[in-house]
Amino acid sequence: MSILEIRQERNTEADVEVVSPQGEVDISNLSVLDQVLAEALQRRPRGLVVDLSGITYIDSGGVSSLLRAGQRFSRQGGQLALADGSRFVRRLLQMTGIDRLFPYFETLPAALAAAPAPETRAPSERFSFSRPDEAQPDEEDGQERLGADMGLEPAGGALPAPQPSA
Repeated sequence: MSILEIRQERNTEADVEVVSPQGEVDISNLSVLDQVLAEALQRRPRGLVVDLSGITYIDSGGVSSLLRAGQRFSRQGGQLALADGSRFVRRLLQMTGIDRLFPYFETLPAALAAAPAPETRAPSERFSFSRPDEAQPDEEDGQERLGADMGLEPAGGALPAPQPSA
């Protein structure tokens, strides 16, 4: 059985929930991550950031959990964003195409800074993290439809390519 702890906090200034899993995310503890993400969405924040910096391992169940939470949040008018993460986690996001569905930020502060301020949004305006410095993904590689069955649209911007190890 893998150990998973999850920290939660709310950035009231940006009206963004931050969920920070710590440890391994796999089938043995997936229900914990699902529950925490569902609770965060019940509070109906304008944004949800999953801070991946504390994840040492994540399997396909963890990826599916992120996809489900992103779909639910999209239906609420919000946008899930991902921040930080080890080289392994970033590579997994690339291979699964999640980097096409949700904005990815190198750090948690960068993700929070990209959230539009509440006073700049109309109450009914759809929430979207801004990524003006990123080019749009190449639609030719076939990954742009990942998540289409779930009603998700690509977020734009790709993860940086992992650097070769020495």
